[in-house]
Amino acid sequence: CCFSFPFFFFSFFFFNDTATTEIYTLSLHDALPISERIARTESLRYNTTATEQAFKDSKIVEGKKWVVDGNPCDYCSSLNGKTEPLGSNFLEKGGTILDRVFDYEDLPSPPLHPNCECDLVPIFKSVKVIENV
Repeated sequence: CCFSFPFFFFSFFFFNDTATTEIYTLSLHDALPISERIARTESLRYNTTATEQAFKDSKIVEGKKWVVDGNPCDYCSSLNGKTEPLGSNFLEKGGTILDRVFDYEDLPSPPLHPNCECDLVPIFKSVKVIENV
């Protein structure tokens, strides 16, 4: 046989060890909610980035407004209703909200944090400006 006895014994012991199986099962159990949270958060990031690009492409939107949905956290509530021109950030890297420093990246659109339920709505140009477009 091509396998040596110590390798075979170690493999058999490792994969049949009850504690190892329990740890592996627990890890899979914990990974599902984490992966769902990451997927939900990154989907929102993609959606709001695409939404802002659609606002720019329309040529009738001049700004964006942060809106909350559901039961927002205090940080998101403090941004509710804030407006910014297209292409600008709601919060710069290192900026603070309610005495908390957000230093991981510039924030041009939601999400502010994992599981964020915020969104963007357009601020339309005036009728005179639209007629000149």
